[in-house]
Amino acid sequence: MIDTNLSEPVFHFLGGIFHQDIETPESALDEYLEEIPKEEQKTDIVALKDFTVIIWMKTRMIL
Repeated sequence: MIDTNLSEPVFHFLGGIFHQDIETPESALDEYLEEIPKEEQKTDIVALKDFTVIIWMKTRMIL
């Protein structure tokens, strides 16, 4: 199970941005970059990097 402190930001990011119908992933990313403040984007990047590391570790049974 992913730690709560990582899953909550990732959950909110994915749920808040990509829950809607999108034309393309690129258009969703463009919309995100235009609408979300830079400081919040930095927080999202940290959470997504941490999430990616955990997934990578879990797929290799390191955790």
